[in-house]
Amino acid sequence: MSGRVSISIRPQGLKLEAERGKSLLDVLAKAGIAVNSECGGLGTCGKCKVRISGSVPVPSSLDRLHLSAGELADGMRLACGVIPSGGEIVECPPSPAGTNFKLQLEQVSFPVAPWREAGGGAVLAVDLGTTNIVGHLVEPVSGRVVASSNRENSQAVFGADIMSRLTYASHNGDKGRETLCRAARADIEGLAEDMRFEQPVTDVIAGMNTAMEVLLLGTDPDLLGRYPCDSGINGPVHIAFPSNDGFLQGALLHLPSIIGGFVGSDTVAALLSLKMFSPEPPYALLDIGTNAEVVVVTDKEMVACSTAAGPAFEGMGITCGMRGVAGAIDRVFFDKGDFSISVIGGGTARGITGSGLFSLI
Repeated sequence: MSGRVSISIRPQGLKLEAERGKSLLDVLAKAGIAVNSECGGLGTCGKCKVRISGSVPVPSSLDRLHLSAGELADGMRLACGVIPSGGEIVECPPSPAGTNFKLQLEQVSFPVAPWREAGGGAVLAVDLGTTNIVGHLVEPVSGRVVASSNRENSQAVFGADIMSRLTYASHNGDKGRETLCRAARADIEGLAEDMRFEQPVTDVIAGMNTAMEVLLLGTDPDLLGRYPCDSGINGPVHIAFPSNDGFLQGALLHLPSIIGGFVGSDTVAALLSLKMFSPEPPYALLDIGTNAEVVVVTDKEMVACSTAAGPAFEGMGITCGMRGVAGAIDRVFFDKGDFSISVIGGGTARGITGSGLFSLI
């Protein structure tokens, strides 16, 4: 029996040769085809739906758990539960449109101490978020932001939240770690390519939560994923950016210290940025993201904690839940006995955000 199978992908018009025994979700992810998979292929979210024709597999127990009789009859299956045998024609749903927010920080300058003499290259500052990644290209002498860009985190196909991704990396061994590590590096390099500048990028400074740093560096995910949640990262990191003939080849990667647990270097960067405003304690700093952090600062100490905000704000774990992208219900209204909804981007609703669900309640 051949070790490879062939499947066709629509509407992309691709023909993929896949390793026999691999799930369809893994095959699609390796080919760079994004399918909604909040749980990272564990079979708990029921959202990696695809339509299969040609060689249609018998519904799995996961299919019967999450899909209606009408969906099953229509050839809908969960990609995480399908092991291609060859000959399948897979119709993937269109990827949800991203937030597509436009960054307008160009021509803004920040007071910074010069790193080097003029002409030494540019610095790329990156916020490596769980869901979105933002980059700013900065002149290291003047502090002027010369370009900005953003993109979605391509690791999302392996889980919408950090625990799902840590689990994927743990269950898939060295190959799983390398897959997530490579995705993070490619995203950072993609930001740099989006903001091509006449000077080379010599330094990349990246802030992120602790899980993103573990997945970027390819260290042991089990240390952070299990109590007492110690990542094993005990200070700042300064290494050569791992690039093979890419746009960041030769650049140095700088990661500030983490605080502890899931409170990472992004919180350190946020606290340092507050120095610009010299706030008087006591005050609280909140970073509300897929992984949310809170820091309380007094004149004697700082106390920090984190929590998973994805379920509340991005609809994770909700049957019809989805992020705040086109087609998502973000508000629900009740007036004179009738319900009405607000859909991001207008048109037909495809799901509801966590905040939309709170609005309904």
